[in-house]
Amino acid sequence: MNRLKLVALAIFIGISPGCVYLDARSFNLLERVDALVATQQYERAKVILSNVSTSHPDYPQVPALSKDIDKQAAAYEQLVLIKGEKLEQQGQWYLAQREYQQALKNLPESAKLQAVDQALELKRENRVEVLELDLLISQGELLKQNLAIQEEISLITPSSWLKESRREALQKESKNLADELGRHGKLALERGELQRAAQVLEVAIQLHSSPAIEKTREALVKKQKAVANQQQQSRTQSRKYMRNKLFASLQQAMDQNQLGKASLFVTRLKLLGKLNVKEQQLAQQLELRVHKQVEDGMTQGVEYYGQGQYQQAIASWQSVLELEPDNKLAAEHIERAERILEKLQRLREDKVE
Repeated sequence: MNRLKLVALAIFIGISPGCVYLDARSFNLLERVDALVATQQYERAKVILSNVSTSHPDYPQVPALSKDIDKQAAAYEQLVLIKGEKLEQQGQWYLAQREYQQALKNLPESAKLQAVDQALELKRENRVEVLELDLLISQGELLKQNLAIQEEISLITPSSWLKESRREALQKESKNLADELGRHGKLALERGELQRAAQVLEVAIQLHSSPAIEKTREALVKKQKAVANQQQQSRTQSRKYMRNKLFASLQQAMDQNQLGKASLFVTRLKLLGKLNVKEQQLAQQLELRVHKQVEDGMTQGVEYYGQGQYQQAIASWQSVLELEPDNKLAAEHIERAERILEKLQRLREDKVE
């Protein structure tokens, strides 16, 4: 019963916007605010509390009550946003927007609710526009087929007045639809939607070509070429930037004598195309330094091996493999040295036993 009283009171307050001032000075202030909060009219409740006089007997409770209403309003707002997002994901855009708009009646100053409501409205308008254009394109495709069939019928029965009149009616309908598609194609071109414009104009021209449609198609072709050139320039600039960055990294790796790393940079440069003069010079320097380090590593490994320093020998040959992963001789030397180390380990174990 008390719940019904609160609802009834809230409805009365809701249809009496001039009563805010009186409500703020009413002796049953708290009951009126509770009634508004019960029906989620948080904004109106906060307005009433903001007009409460300091001389009102319930004024000491106003700050705490306002803070509590703010919390409830924030929770309500978040709940609506979550529910609306879920409805949008399910494709129930109308129900989602109805949720937002109902919530805005209770929280008209909510920037978040205003933003999602406006965004959804724009999303709905754009989607409807796309679907309506898809419908026109489908009609155009069907009309094109019907016209082809009717023209064949007219060739077979040229003396039939009825069939000829049908063909002329289809031709007229095709022209009207082509003109409408032409306008949509021009609009898509102005928006920069080149793929959509091409799709629409293709159907329009097949239905009935006109100077206006041809002019739009010429503008489309010109725009497509401009975009292609721009994309090509962007790719060229990107490739140039990448080459410069790799070249700098190559130089740094060589300065730090990280020849294995430098070789990787040369490989990546080659993937971008033929090496230029500077890149070729640096690559040749790298090749000479790699060849020298490989020879030094092989020689040093053999020396260590001859001295019985097998671990050091293996390390030297492994440094060779880091520069030349396909060096079979270094791999064979490592395998031989590892076998010797295994035999020595077994001998030591046998002596211990």
